Amino acid sequence: TPNCALEAMCCGCAYVSTKTGNVLEFGVNGYNCVITDGDDESIFNGVVDARESVEVIANNGVGTMVDWNYGPPGNRALYYFWLFEQILEKKWVAPFSYRRMPFCRS
Repeated sequence: TPNCALEAMCCGCAYVSTKTGNVLEFGVNGYNCVITDGDDESIFNGVVDARESVEVIANNGVGTMVDWNYGPPGNRALYYFWLFEQILEKKWVAPFSYRRMPFCRS
């Protein structure tokens, strides 16, 4: 878990990352962070992109972290069963979708 991502977003920083750890769980490229491929040019371009949208990305990052937690509470098995059904049916699943699942509310 890259805690630096969580901490930076909580502090209102425009976070630039590679495709690693839980950044892929809560990070939405161009919305609350900039996710790069990890090579030098991609990271450089990611920093440039983040600077151009620093206020929007930083504010969205803080908003994301206000609601962030480490996973669905309640019955995780039912949630993951539902999630895999959605994937197999090729349906789009919203980030933090477990918050709308009655079996996952604490």
